Amino acid sequence: MVAEVSKKIYILAALIALLGIATLAVLKHYSNDIVHAVVVNAVIQKAPEGYPEAEIRRVFNQKFALAREQGEVQKYMALIKDLSHHLEKIQRLDKGEVDRLLEKVAQD
Repeated sequence: MVAEVSKKIYILAALIALLGIATLAVLKHYSNDIVHAVVVNAVIQKAPEGYPEAEIRRVFNQKFALAREQGEVQKYMALIKDLSHHLEKIQRLDKGEVDRLLEKVAQD
């Protein structure tokens, strides 16, 4: 009876470990997508009211897609990491700041 319980505990522990490994694999696979989405949403939230959200998404999404096609995802990630650090320090962006930020993303 004790051996059965021990066996069930080992099976349960193995399943939990497997689930943890699978979760880490999924997160690793999608980590760039998550970082991209977080930074895009931060820009949208800090943009002035009325600034076209679709334009912000379009610029970032095009650049991310291009980086993937050209094998430059790490370069793109470095760019948005820098943007993220900048965004942490400010509450709001004015229209000119958003325009310059989008220009920088599109050109880099």
